[in-house]
Amino acid sequence: DSRRIAGNVTPVDVRTLAQRSGSVFAVKSARNRKDSPTVSIQYGADKADIDKIKKHIRRPDLAAREVGKYTFDQYLKHEGLR
Repeated sequence: DSRRIAGNVTPVDVRTLAQRSGSVFAVKSARNRKDSPTVSIQYGADKADIDKIKKHIRRPDLAAREVGKYTFDQYLKHEGLR
């Protein structure tokens, strides 16, 4: 079915499309990120280091993101921030 549709496609100059009446380009505004109290943290880490942490805390089942969350929480606790 997609080959049939693709066979009917013809090249068109983009400027021609922009000049057509009824051609509207609507933009949805992004969600206001100021409303969220959280942010995502992402960084690279050596897999060997992640495995060392899992072994040390005796939690080999943890995913890498869970190790990141664990270490973040431990930092906050150790520094007296939580």
